[in-house]
Amino acid sequence: MPVKYLKWYSRELLQAEPEARFAFGDNCSRVGRGGQAAACRDEPNAIGVATLYAPGLFYDPADPVALAHVSNDLAKVARELAAGITVYAPIDGLGTGLARLPEHAPNLHRLIVAFFRAAPGETCPWKD
Repeated sequence: MPVKYLKWYSRELLQAEPEARFAFGDNCSRVGRGGQAAACRDEPNAIGVATLYAPGLFYDPADPVALAHVSNDLAKVARELAAGITVYAPIDGLGTGLARLPEHAPNLHRLIVAFFRAAPGETCPWKD
């Protein structure tokens, strides 16, 4: 199934579409409720893509552990797509808000953008 892009998620939307998955910018600690996490945290159909170590603790662009976190989370999204499940993503991107990923780890940001550009579905609206 495809990737579709939405302006904003609400907890009600996630609960109304239990068969779909919702990708959101997360952190490696899997804590906090800032940004899209406010709607997604603790919902069974949400997939966090870690875009920083912890709230306020930005990625080191040369850290292979950060690359592993991003890659593992994108693999979760890929598995859902391969299983025929629709995955929603925020129209403004992942890691572009509180994580400021394009500024702090631009190569990881470009990896996420490339992944969603390669995914089936709506044309990815994100910038490099």
